[in-house]
Amino acid sequence: YADDIVLISDSPEGLQRHLYTDTGFSINVDKTKMMVFNTTQAWVRRSEPKFFLGEEKVEYTRSYTYLEVTFIGPRFSLSC
Repeated sequence: YADDIVLISDSPEGLQRHLYTDTGFSINVDKTKMMVFNTTQAWVRRSEPKFFLGEEKVEYTRSYTYLEVTFIGPRFSLSC
């Protein structure tokens, strides 16, 4: 887990900047997922932001398990 990271932003533009910041890390786009919290499922279907690592699109997901905690959206909740 020492090489895992979670990026958080309050705007789509801020998150995209995080993805393009040259940190020297190698990012595996197949293991990278994007979530949106504190909105409605209808908004996500209509307005889902698109994020890219280089030319590859980052996959949108409604749940993601990180360090044995499952994050669930679009209404923020956790499951252990």
